[in-house]
Formats: sequence, C-alpha cells, structure tokens
Amino acid sequence: MTTATLPRAEDIKGWMSLPELDWLRTSAEGKTVIEVGSFRGRYAMALSERAAKVLCIDCFQDMGVWVVNPDATWARGNGQDIKGEFLKNHAENVRSGKVVLLEGDSIEVLAAFRETAGAPKPDMIFIDGAHDETSVRADIEAALPVLKDGGMLCGHDYGNAEWPAVKQVVDRLLHGAANPVDTIWAWVKSETKRVEVPHDKLAILQQCLAIEGWMEPDELLWLHEQAKDKAVIEVGCFMGRTTMMM
Repeated sequence: MTTATLPRAEDIKGWMSLPELDWLRTSAEGKTVIEVGSFRGRYAMALSERAAKVLCIDCFQDMGVWVVNPDATWARGNGQDIKGEFLKNHAENVRSGKVVLLEGDSIEVLAAFRETAGAPKPDMIFIDGAHDETSVRADIEAALPVLKDGGMLCGHDYGNAEWPAVKQVVDRLLHGAANPVDTIWAWVKSETKRVEVPHDKLAILQQCLAIEGWMEPDELLWLHEQAKDKAVIEVGCFMGRTTMMM
C-alpha cells in the first residue's frame, strides 16, 4: 500500500512568508495547536510538520470579500471548493489524526471546546481568521480561556497596512505582545491579570513602559486616573516611569 505524500507548506497557496512558515514550524514543536482560519492549509501544513496535533477551525466561507489585492485571483473562490483543497492537501494528516478539521464559526467552536469536560488545553493557538476589528477581538477573547497557562497565543498580519485592526486590537488587549518575524504577533499567557487599555491611554502607557521600572500596566493606569488634574508630590522617582504616567 502506497502512502500519500504530503505537499510542502510552501507549495500551498497562501499569504505567509517563508520566514513566517519557519517560525511556525519551530514554535509548534511537540505541541497541541489550535489554528483559527485555515484556508487551503498552508499554515496548518507548516504547523503539522513538528506539532503533536493540529486542530483547524474554519467556516470556509466564500473568500472574495476578504481579498484586498485585485491581482490575487487565486485567493478568491467558493468556500466548499476551498474546503476541498484543504482536505486534499491534508489527506494523509487527516487520515492519521495528526490534523483534525473542526468546521464552523470560530467563536462557537472555541466555546464548545472550552465547555467540553476534560478537554486538554492547547499549548498554542494561532489566529488568522477575519481581520476586521470586531472579529479579531472576538477570536482573541474566545481563545484566551481555552489556552493553557504558559501557552502561546499568536497570529498573522500584525502591522500589515491592509489590515490595521489586527495590530490595534493586539496592542490593546495583549500587553507585551511580541513581533518575532515579519507580520507575526505572539503573546504568552501567564496567570497575571490581563489589562484592557483604553485607546486614549495606549500611547502614554507605551511611553511609560519603555522606561525601566516595576509598576505594572494596571497599576500605571490606576495612577494616571488618580492623578488627573491634581497637584502631586512623588517621593522616589527612580527613572521616571510613574512620573511620566502622572
């Protein structure tokens, strides 16, 4: 019996650069990964090369509405045709159980995963679904309770001028998110409290956090509100992180 040969991730149509694909491979080593937004399976293929298991979530809607570049005719298509290409590309992965396709709305699938008794929490969740502000925010907020403590939440198109909402939402919701390569964003979940930063406070908070000091973002935001329109005496300034925030 002949075993089907899997295509290379680089040979599957998609938007991710070669350095980004290499980053995915390395980051997924030995992990259980959830991917939100699978398209034809380019990113899932890179993940599956080294991950223990990849759970792919996609509703496979028609793609025309999301394709900004008019020359990217290959990216347009009927959702079910795209699903067929995904299954063809990952036929061997699906047969072996290495890749599991969970077709449906990402918010609903993640909620069901969270509510399933005894379901293991994934080590890594990669988000590349819809790129409007509402969808990016919803995917992140749905993924956070599913991800294990110490796990990595990451995604694509951070800083991409065609999709500015991705960077805006990540910066607002995930303090300390890194940009390890090209347009990848990555953030590690800890047991510390996640702080949502109001839009009008983001710039000053980023300035303050660039100054060495010990006060955390939620403490700095509290301090900023308490000092508003007041005359303040500060005893102990160190390098000026708290002074800047006041």
